[in-house]
Amino acid sequence: AKQLSTDRSNLRSGALETLAVGVTAALPVKLAIDYESAMADVKKVVNFDTPEGFSTLSTEILELTRTLPLAASDLAAIAASGGQLGIASKDIKLFTTNIAKMATAFDMSAEMGGDSMAKLANVYQIP
Repeated sequence: AKQLSTDRSNLRSGALETLAVGVTAALPVKLAIDYESAMADVKKVVNFDTPEGFSTLSTEILELTRTLPLAASDLAAIAASGGQLGIASKDIKLFTTNIAKMATAFDMSAEMGGDSMAKLANVYQIP
């Protein structure tokens, strides 16, 4: 009976370790897929001045994750919303940074921050 209990405990531990390894391996893949999907949205709505513009913005967004408390996919979603609002490609990084900071400071979603910024820009006729 004691051996059976030990075997069950070992089996349970092994199963949990396997699950943990699986989750650890799957999470970065999911984050990468989410980021690539969000960047595809950016590419659809932002008119880049140069062919390298998209790859430059992609690199800049990844660099922003080091200083801003948002995931790359969230930052890319902000960039896409900026493109939809007509923000020029050269200003997308600044727009993304400002919205991310505003969303963090006021504890609001990035989408809500972008909408608020767009409304203010309309009211004050700021491009």
